[in-house]
Amino acid sequence: MARKSRGICATPKTLTNTRKLRSVSAKTTRKIIRSRHALLKDKERFEREGDAVKVKQIEEQLEDLGGIQIYQQASLLGQDRSRGGDTSELLVDWLKQFALPQNLRLLEVGALSSKNACSRSGIFATIERIDLNSQEKDIKQQDFFERPLPESTDDQFHVISLSLVVNYVPDRARRGLMLKLLRSFLLPPESCTSPLPCVFLVLPAACIHNSRYCDSQLLVDIMTSLGYKLSREKISHKLAYWLWTLLPASSATAKPFPKREIHSGSKRNNFCIEL
Repeated sequence: MARKSRGICATPKTLTNTRKLRSVSAKTTRKIIRSRHALLKDKERFEREGDAVKVKQIEEQLEDLGGIQIYQQASLLGQDRSRGGDTSELLVDWLKQFALPQNLRLLEVGALSSKNACSRSGIFATIERIDLNSQEKDIKQQDFFERPLPESTDDQFHVISLSLVVNYVPDRARRGLMLKLLRSFLLPPESCTSPLPCVFLVLPAACIHNSRYCDSQLLVDIMTSLGYKLSREKISHKLAYWLWTLLPASSATAKPFPKREIHSGSKRNNFCIEL
């Protein structure tokens, strides 16, 4: 018996060939990315509820969507100049506004390409790239949450890039944990000059403009509580960018940020960061 179609999520199955994906429209690649994010959120919810049947159904839909390889190819297409460009170009532009020391070290989490603006900038002496599902030999396959904590400053970085990474973490508490862990991987603020050490954070604009549980002010409050100050910000129609400078540990507080509705509306999304 022929396998039944699973509706909207079955459509991109014809795109499992990378060459075919390269020829599709920006609208289709955005649809692939949004669909995968939505399915992962549903999977997380059904796992919490203990609904094994629904979890299995979601896993099958993710398979039909093409798996993480197709998601990454769609994301790479989104970095093409004709489709919005490489987000790291803004990081480079921002950093060049400051007097920077030599031998800067960058940790790029969720790296999709070893040939982005950071690699061409001449700013960084060392770039370590990691991703859950590496597509290049110069990108280490590693889960950030399983990365060993630094044993010395030799293992720490001046800059950490989190471009469209936090929103991909399906659990709101782990999003908060990811932001909390960043300090461990950054060089001590006392050893650097502003804006270093820093975090380059990029989120879909909808995460702060159309969420029930998050907005730009809440994000500022969260990052401030973790001991950061906002050095640069840019909000476009599709994306939101920030450069956060790490302050001494004494600036951080232990303030909790539980899930709390701050904006109502049936058309809002459920993006949330919990500390």
